[in-house]
Amino acid sequence: EEGEGEEEEEGKGGESGEESGGEVDDHKVVPGEEVSVVELYARRKELLREKKLLIGSLASAFLEEPEERILNLEKLVKLVDAPQAESVQMSVQRLAAASVLECLKDVTPGYRIFHQDTGEQRLKKETLRLQKYESGLLKSYKSYLLKLEKLVNIFKVGKKSQPKDPLVVKQGEFFLSCMCTLLVEHPHFNYANNILHAITPILDSGHPDARRCVKQTIEKIFKGDMRGEISLEATRLINHLVKSRKHNVKVEVVDVLRSLRIKDVNLDKEKEAEIEMKKKEARRQKLLEKNHISRQEKKRKKRLEQLNKELLEAKGEEGKKVKEKFFTEATKIVFTIYFRVLKSFPRSNLMGSVLEGVAKFAHVINVEFFSDLISVFQSLLAADFLSNRDSLLLVSAVFTILSGQGEALNIDPASFYTHLYNILFTMEPFRSHDDLPLALESLTNMIIKRRKRVSKARVLAFSKRLGTLSLQVLHNGAIGCLSLLREIVNTHTVTAQLLDSQHEVGSGVFDASIENPEHCSASNTTSWELTLLRRHYHPPTAKLAGHISTQCPSSGELAISQELKKPAAEIFSDFSMDEMSFNPAIKPPASIKKSSKKQPSSTPTSININMEDIKLCDNVDFHAAAVKQQ
Repeated sequence: EEGEGEEEEEGKGGESGEESGGEVDDHKVVPGEEVSVVELYARRKELLREKKLLIGSLASAFLEEPEERILNLEKLVKLVDAPQAESVQMSVQRLAAASVLECLKDVTPGYRIFHQDTGEQRLKKETLRLQKYESGLLKSYKSYLLKLEKLVNIFKVGKKSQPKDPLVVKQGEFFLSCMCTLLVEHPHFNYANNILHAITPILDSGHPDARRCVKQTIEKIFKGDMRGEISLEATRLINHLVKSRKHNVKVEVVDVLRSLRIKDVNLDKEKEAEIEMKKKEARRQKLLEKNHISRQEKKRKKRLEQLNKELLEAKGEEGKKVKEKFFTEATKIVFTIYFRVLKSFPRSNLMGSVLEGVAKFAHVINVEFFSDLISVFQSLLAADFLSNRDSLLLVSAVFTILSGQGEALNIDPASFYTHLYNILFTMEPFRSHDDLPLALESLTNMIIKRRKRVSKARVLAFSKRLGTLSLQVLHNGAIGCLSLLREIVNTHTVTAQLLDSQHEVGSGVFDASIENPEHCSASNTTSWELTLLRRHYHPPTAKLAGHISTQCPSSGELAISQELKKPAAEIFSDFSMDEMSFNPAIKPPASIKKSSKKQPSSTPTSININMEDIKLCDNVDFHAAAVKQQ
């Protein structure tokens, strides 16, 4: 009874608050009355304080006893879009939306709510009370999402129709963040799919902040989804968005797919599991057909029990199979998007994102598609319309495939070797320096992981080019190139001749302008760049250059620490100056202590001469004067 009385009082308070907020009877301004800015500000502050007290009391009372005070949540939801005084309307609506969000984050259960029609069946009081609470929670949850979606829809319209009022845009961004937070906190609750349907089109919005918010939300969903159901739904929506807009979408639409948890997906696992199940069933039937009793009866029974156990385990792993099914379907949709862009829309702005995705998920592609995929990549390179970054991503994807499952394929990627060899010289410290890790990763897959399939001429050519490239990039790029060069020297003994100026020279002269690394005669030159790099302004780069020039000793003065033995990509990021800091830090110059004792000087420190007293001769023979002095 006391709880009901409190609810009635709060309800009356809420209604009176709404009436006062809508009409503002106490603060009406009489026409012609002069009101100062300070008075207007004070009136707004007082009105906002009253609304804060109302929202706070409703929210705190609801959280104390959610099942008993579900009406308080409904009142809070109504305040999200209820008309208020113009001076406080947006503030009150934002406060109400934030309060409802926090309440729902706390009370929303971790399961889906399903209510079955029990008909005339009588239920316990506790069950009825729980059903009433869950129904009220679902009703408020749905109403809250609908109110948020009304304003969030402003980000779905075309670029020309974008709202110009910055206050409306900020309010829409806040409501969008509320929807995204609910989805991240409770991705498996009711209406999660509805939230996905509402926010996925915003990935192609003309508003960058809204796109960023949705992108981060879907990435969190993909990374945290252990079951795969919501990931599959999101992937389907993205596929529909890309197809419906004829692949003319923002890059963020495809970028989010790289966050999917499909690292361990095996597209052929279903067939393998089915074949294994049939084998076990056949062995079980074979053992059951043996009706005669023999000495091996115990062993046979034991084997039969073991098989039955395995079969039961296989049948009982329904949840695991469902999970694999969801992720497998999501993977198929992802590669459908990728292959459609590669074959039908090669000039799309999505090409870079697609190539990155293919390189990341190459391990789950069926081997049967590798040959067709490589031929598509070769045709894209031959068309010569890709940017430098996209071509680097393409080469990286090719060698990721060939250094993994595609290693068994008999494919000679000569055109990709040649393309990467030529594009390395386009790297420079201003516009394309950030693309250098892609080139280093491709070279690692090309020369280190495929060490048995690369010719000596290519090894020497790329080693020479890495040394030359180190002279034209920043210090973190130079030390990254030298780190990879150190791995190549330790992996391929043929590179020792580049470090020896006395080695026998074969036919031909080295020419760096020749496009094919096989024919540039790199065996007839030396890595003279290392001599220059030993005097580099960056101490670790100079130390690594000296280490390589002496054929990478493992001990002694020229040996390097473990920090410089990291992979090239890690060293590139470790010594980067993106944070405007130098690694290692530059030591300030040592202070010179002044001696207290004055040293006698034979040469005067200053001479006072009047320039008018100096007379110069017209003809002075300095040579004759010097000879006469001798």
